[in-house]
Amino acid sequence: ETENFTGTTGDEVTASAKDYAGFTYDESVAGTKKTGIIAGDGSLVLKLYYTRNSYSVIYKYVNNVPVNADPLPLQIDYAYGASIIIANKANANGYIFNGWNTTDAVISESKFTMPAHDVVLTGEFIASSATIYTVEVYYEQYGKYPATPNTSDIRTGTTDTIATVAPETYLPTSGYVFDQNAANVLSGTIAGDNSLVLKVYYKQVFKVTYAPGDHGSFKSQTYTVSYGDQTPEFSGDKTANGNYRFTGWDKTIESRVTGDIVYTAQWAANSNGGGNGGGGGGSSSGGGGGSSSGPRDNGSTPSGGPGATTVTIDPDAVPLANLPNEDGAADLLVIDDEDVPLAALPKTGQSGTNGLVFFLSSMMLAAFVAVSKKREDDK
Repeated sequence: ETENFTGTTGDEVTASAKDYAGFTYDESVAGTKKTGIIAGDGSLVLKLYYTRNSYSVIYKYVNNVPVNADPLPLQIDYAYGASIIIANKANANGYIFNGWNTTDAVISESKFTMPAHDVVLTGEFIASSATIYTVEVYYEQYGKYPATPNTSDIRTGTTDTIATVAPETYLPTSGYVFDQNAANVLSGTIAGDNSLVLKVYYKQVFKVTYAPGDHGSFKSQTYTVSYGDQTPEFSGDKTANGNYRFTGWDKTIESRVTGDIVYTAQWAANSNGGGNGGGGGGSSSGGGGGSSSGPRDNGSTPSGGPGATTVTIDPDAVPLANLPNEDGAADLLVIDDEDVPLAALPKTGQSGTNGLVFFLSSMMLAAFVAVSKKREDDK
């Protein structure tokens, strides 16, 4: 830049340094002439030199910075007015970089002109919502878990957030339960490098069932146990429907459980008319194997026993014969108690009608014997 001034010939003049954006006056530059005497021919020339300033380009990350983010670009100084190409986008596993941005310069096509001040470029990472993690599922087989997972489920989530797997997610409808004692990994932080692995283990279980069979009245009993566990025992009474007794199970009870199994009760009919009971026991019999004919404990009477049939006799329907006497007189006849034989009680199973007939016949025979004896005494 050149400026022209006027003054009085022979006077000494001094040039004053000015401020220019991006420049600094430097009197150390060779050829600098700040003071001089005005020549009459106008030949005096004063010279001031200004050095172009340099300013820094600085890169910074803002907000959440992933641990695996690329290192920041180095801070570099550039001369005022220089054309600057900004650094490439940074990278971090599991994150999306939103680019370098600044309010200190105008960026166009990833370039800017260096202003008369420092330029700070900032970049931000945004967590990806499509970061991969894995869920490994293990199913026990015959008491052992496989060395490698039975299935691996690939999932996606947001980087650096917590991922979880519910215990029932991969539980089959039958045959397995969640094994809370195994090395389960049910939650973890989703890593940007896709390294998170969750693990869930399911223990194999079997059902042991005791079924009542064709004649049992007890309810089925089912136990859920693990492979190799001791076989649980049947609990309760083995009761029957009808006149049957329990004779055992359809197969030998295994000592250890190795699979689903059903034990079915077996029954045999009682030959003595016995009632229901645990194990099919029959009713007691007395007097050589016949069924007891007396009243039962519950007050009922077996079929055919005494009192099973009630007979009602109308007194008017029974004719009474006149007592015989020797003279034709209607003398009263007195029968001694010891002369009256007692009829035997009816046996079990005899009907009430037969008993009544037998009783009346016995009474008439007793009366006849008494009359005959009196006649002999009178003679």
